[in-house]
Amino acid sequence: MSIASPTPADTTFFGIRPPNFRLPATGRIGRVRLAVSQLAKSVQFYSEAIGLAVLERAGNLVKLGAQNSGLVLLELEELPGVNPGGHVAVVQVQCSQN
Repeated sequence: MSIASPTPADTTFFGIRPPNFRLPATGRIGRVRLAVSQLAKSVQFYSEAIGLAVLERAGNLVKLGAQNSGLVLLELEELPGVNPGGHVAVVQVQCSQN
């Protein structure tokens, strides 16, 4: 049995794409914050699977980034009652003005 490639009809698009819209060339993806149900397990996963280092810990929030960079790429926040099967992310896009 062969596995078929998805067709355009199978692809899900979220949101409304304005016509002729493009992000500014100066735009950069900023840090991502995820709400997690088990902080220790999540930190272990992102440290081992991706190689991120813990840069800062404060209560129920851990900030991770590249080794020795100081640049935070991912924030993990433990929140009671978060559904571990849910997928929610907040992505910050930074644009500088010229």
